[in-house]
Amino acid sequence: MFGKIKSGNTKNSRHHQLYDVMSIQPTVAADTELQDKIIAYFSNGKKIEALEVAVTAGQRENVTNQLCDGKISERELSEFLRQVVSKWPNHDTPEMIFQQISQLPKQKQILSVITGHNAANWQTVSVEDLKNLLTQPLSGQPDYRTPLGFAKFRTKFLAGIKAQATPEQMSAYYQAMDGLERKLYGKSFDFYQQIQLLQQDSLGISEEMLAEAFADPSDDANIQEIITEELRGTTLAVAPTIQATKPLPSTSSWMALSPERSNEILNRAMIDGDPWVQDGNEYRLGGSTLVSSGLTPAFEMSVNDQGMAFSTPFQLGDGRGAVLGYIYNNDGAKVRSYYINPKTGLWHFAPDTIRGARGEGLGQIGEGYGLTSTMLPFALQKGLSDLVKERGFREITNVNPDFLFAGTAPAYNNLQDLREAITRGQARNDFYREVDNMPILSNWQSSGKNKNAPQLISVNTDLAPNFQAPVIRFGTYSTLAGQVLVDCFPSRDGQATWVFCSDDWSRCWLGNLEISSPITSTGCHRDWAQAGDLATPIYEYSTQAAGYGDPSDTRKGGLVGMWNQYLSKIPLMQEYLSWRNQSR
Repeated sequence: MFGKIKSGNTKNSRHHQLYDVMSIQPTVAADTELQDKIIAYFSNGKKIEALEVAVTAGQRENVTNQLCDGKISERELSEFLRQVVSKWPNHDTPEMIFQQISQLPKQKQILSVITGHNAANWQTVSVEDLKNLLTQPLSGQPDYRTPLGFAKFRTKFLAGIKAQATPEQMSAYYQAMDGLERKLYGKSFDFYQQIQLLQQDSLGISEEMLAEAFADPSDDANIQEIITEELRGTTLAVAPTIQATKPLPSTSSWMALSPERSNEILNRAMIDGDPWVQDGNEYRLGGSTLVSSGLTPAFEMSVNDQGMAFSTPFQLGDGRGAVLGYIYNNDGAKVRSYYINPKTGLWHFAPDTIRGARGEGLGQIGEGYGLTSTMLPFALQKGLSDLVKERGFREITNVNPDFLFAGTAPAYNNLQDLREAITRGQARNDFYREVDNMPILSNWQSSGKNKNAPQLISVNTDLAPNFQAPVIRFGTYSTLAGQVLVDCFPSRDGQATWVFCSDDWSRCWLGNLEISSPITSTGCHRDWAQAGDLATPIYEYSTQAAGYGDPSDTRKGGLVGMWNQYLSKIPLMQEYLSWRNQSR
């Protein structure tokens, strides 16, 4: 259901039929840690406390066989998933979850179908419907408290629209279904995906459920009525998350703080970083150092109702630009560090740092789950761009500026220690608890050694950028491309924002595909995307250029230009460039 699962011994050909209908990309990655918890639970008396018990190879084989053979019942699996929810509760309230769903048309349609609405009243689905969906059902009614209970509906829904949907539309609904389940079930959804992987070719639902799932889907009038017009292209759209802004704004979105307001924020700020190590001594960053260095809160703004303040921008020891952020919470604010990637001119959050030689200083900045996962929202990109344009980057001389930057985050002595901490789920920054560890979109062509032909790269209609509704424009600077113009556009379904970059030579590339989701306490979105070959940078490492690099356009560090032979031939880039040339 959530990915093409490896084939084992086939007990029933209809299992494979269901996979042919319901499989989606991306393939769900195996998570050994979560799988071990599942094994431990069913090997140690089905107690939630057993999840932390180490498992043996024999126990893994035994439980996997029981899952594949259907010897672990649906009731037992449901009980396990309910206990998971009690151990890892979803901290989003029903009201918060419903607000997120209601902004995404396809997810709202799916919720309306499962809660009994029809084509005439589907937009009246409410938070009370959502609450009722997740409570213990009346006798004889479906139990949707876990993803296992949701599976039958999912199968029937997707089978019901398959005959009339294009592949692109089916892909969009698969993604919407996954997104909805993740919002509804949180950590339980992750465990359910791993159960599916452990089951191999078993589906974890009974033969009766399979039979019903493949009954004629036309008997479900709600699915047909609500979805048919959408598939035909007639609008059933909810207002998109991202509202177009015309004309393109050019003024700063910052508000300068009074000394009193700055002191109020600083006095309630928490610095949650590891000691800085230099010459064998340890130093912790404190408020007095921020005051003496001139990095107190100076400018304030709000992004998607998340309030925050920032210091004046400053330079790190290697010349990179940086800024300290004060992200508001119920207790005050947390101090965070942000930096500009000199190659792209775009801003990122620093979830952690890696010390340099001999375990001292600043050697490297952590990239979270990948550099894209730490990208700041376009509104913050514009705000920080405005700030730099107005104030420049300060040179700090009273103390090592790298200390001021690294002192807000956990530090590791080497990259291997950081990677192991992330793999074990023990990385210490809030980022790893608040930002999803997997991209919400990654079923696109993968960039790397086997790039797809640029002329063949396409985008689903719903996800495509709406070039008729530009959101925002700002400028930045790249050490590779010079002055860069950044244009942002909403996707047609309102679920994402396309961030395009272009230079003075009319070359363009994709800076980010930003997913519309809540802003976390790190300043990053909760959800993020991997855009594959569409995200090919203007200069790529030659080892990743797949033969498309321009040998006449190279940069230091083994970088080769990707415009002439690759980016310029992607239809979407041509479409953006045409828009840019007309908008000047």
